[in-house]
Amino acid sequence: MDYSYKSFTIFGTLQQSQRYLQKRDETFVRVDEGTGNYVFDPLTQTYVEREFGDYIRKVFLLDEFERVVSRKYNIEIRFCPLLAEFNGRFQFIDEEEFLSIYSALSCLIGHGDRSIECIVAQDLIEDSRYTLYNTSKRIRDINIISVLNRIYGNGMAKEYVDKLDDQIREQRRDYSGELAYRVFTRPLIKPLAGYTYSTLFSSFFSDMDIQMHTLKGRILCGVAIGKGGRIEVIGELLYRLYNMEGIPYFFTVREPEGLTERIQVSSSIGIGQNTVFSLQYHIEFPPNEKLRQTMRLQTKIRF
Repeated sequence: MDYSYKSFTIFGTLQQSQRYLQKRDETFVRVDEGTGNYVFDPLTQTYVEREFGDYIRKVFLLDEFERVVSRKYNIEIRFCPLLAEFNGRFQFIDEEEFLSIYSALSCLIGHGDRSIECIVAQDLIEDSRYTLYNTSKRIRDINIISVLNRIYGNGMAKEYVDKLDDQIREQRRDYSGELAYRVFTRPLIKPLAGYTYSTLFSSFFSDMDIQMHTLKGRILCGVAIGKGGRIEVIGELLYRLYNMEGIPYFFTVREPEGLTERIQVSSSIGIGQNTVFSLQYHIEFPPNEKLRQTMRLQTKIRF
């Protein structure tokens, strides 16, 4: 379906098919320290996702096949009256052991250096394809972004729920605000300050009422090079404070209390019309731990 009338547009697809589904399982393999993306929490006997970890997750398919009916639809709506723009996006995947529902609505008023935008979204995934457990994840957030000349503001409320069967593995609510100012455009220099209040919960520690305060300071410096190339340097300071002592490793492994310093350098350069090379270097100094660093080289080629 594809329909347009003046400033209104709607596009949608609907699909139903049959396919064979394989049951799956997972295992965690220990690797060199700092090269994985998971760490093991001995208290909860679970693996926690974190960059610079010492485990990697591997998913393998079992020799069990089952024919399932798959239903999918996707709808996108756009309406642009005068200086406003409204967008909606809805995606749905329904199979016997897998369900994914995503919806997002946005409203933009104004344009350029004078605008305000509100985005409301929800993402729900229920997965029963694993042999040992069922998983479900839900993310809800509302985001308000405003621009007034050189001043940028961002306010957000977000809820994240991660379940294993009927157990709440992690539930988190974040309420944050950020304010940035564009000092120069060429080269781009933009300092930012932000604050986040978070509440944390897990069925592993159901008797604990955990709250976290995060202060953030960041400065972005960027300059264009050549045709389509760019270099950006971001320096960031994060200070986290919990409302009690003895916070479990399950939470602090990703967000340790105290001051964390980060530096990120990214560069990209285009060769011809279809090839882009990019390099990213990230270094982090967490409190009471060794520094962590990564480097990534990527190439994008358009055919």
